[in-house]
Amino acid sequence: MKKVSITLVFGLMVFFVSAQEPDFSSIDVVMKSFYDALSTDNPESRSKKLAKLFTIDGQITSVNHVAHKPASIKNGSWKSFFSGSTSLYTSFKVSNDEVERSADYYGEIASVQGLVYQTLTSKSNGKTYAQLY
Repeated sequence: MKKVSITLVFGLMVFFVSAQEPDFSSIDVVMKSFYDALSTDNPESRSKKLAKLFTIDGQITSVNHVAHKPASIKNGSWKSFFSGSTSLYTSFKVSNDEVERSADYYGEIASVQGLVYQTLTSKSNGKTYAQLY
């Protein structure tokens, strides 16, 4: 089984209370919104949700752990993450459940490290696959 850790850096500079804007009042709310965005099947909706969460320079770092191999690290913008995951969302319905999380705060910026249980359901045959990342 492949494990991937994801580190997210959010600029938490403004607190929104409008129902149409994201709520950055706590890390819990932000992470729930992030996993909701990742579980959104429609690409346009997923892109809009991610754009509301990340600053223009917001980064996603992914650490892939595969048995008997050194970990590989990928870092990039949320836009490159979005465009690089198109084939996954074309083939699978994605669901994410957070298992654990830690956060480091740097003034108004938080670096969040999360472990997530991801379920992928094939759109072609209905088979379900699961992994920790």
